[in-house]
Amino acid sequence: MTATYFTGEPCRNGHIAPRRVSDKRCVECKSAKDRRNYERYAEVRKAAASAYYYANHEAAKEYRREYFQKNREQGLLDRKANWAANRERYLERKRAKAATPEEKARRAAKRKEDAHKYRGYEQKRRARLKNAIPKWYGELDDLVFQEAAELCDRRERATGIPWDVDHMIPMLARRASGLHCATNVQVIPTLLNRRKNNRMLLTEPLEWLAHV
Repeated sequence: MTATYFTGEPCRNGHIAPRRVSDKRCVECKSAKDRRNYERYAEVRKAAASAYYYANHEAAKEYRREYFQKNREQGLLDRKANWAANRERYLERKRAKAATPEEKARRAAKRKEDAHKYRGYEQKRRARLKNAIPKWYGELDDLVFQEAAELCDRRERATGIPWDVDHMIPMLARRASGLHCATNVQVIPTLLNRRKNNRMLLTEPLEWLAHV
C-alpha cells in the first residue's frame, strides 16, 4: 500500500486529497491520469490480449484437460461448488445471451442446417412414444398432460422463463424407458430439461426444486 500524508491544502488541480510520500503527488491526480492512460491504450491492450490468447489457447486447453484428468474427483467437486455459489449469475448471463438477436439467428441457422437430424430425432421419439404408452392409458392421463401444458404457460407468465413438460424417467434413456403416463410427468424449467436431456436425472417428484 502506498504511503500518503494529508495537508488539507488543494493541489494545483484543486483536489483536497492525500498526497503520496514518494513523489508528493495528489492521489486524485494520479487516479485521473491512470484512467486517461487506461482509456488511451485500451485497444492496444485488447489486441495484445487477443494475440496472446490465439497464440496459446490450444496449449492452455491441453494443460487444463490433462490437469482435470489427473484431478478429476476434486475438479468435479470444485465445479459443483462454483456452480452452487454463482448459479444465479450464470443463469442470468445465459438467459441474456439467449435473448440477443445474434444468438436467436445463430440457433435458427443451426436448426435449418441440422433439419435432417431433428427430423430423425422426432421420428425416433414418436416411435418410442408409441411404444411407451401403456395399455391402461386413459382420460386421467390425458387430463394430467393437458394441465401440465397449461401449467407451463402460467409459470412462464409468472416467472418470465420458459418451462417444459418432462418425463421423469426419460423415454430415450440408454438403460431405461419411462412410460408416457400421468405418474411419470413433471413441469420443470426449460433450462433444466435441456441439461437433463435423456439422462437419468431429476427422476423423483420435486427433486428439480433443489436445482432452481
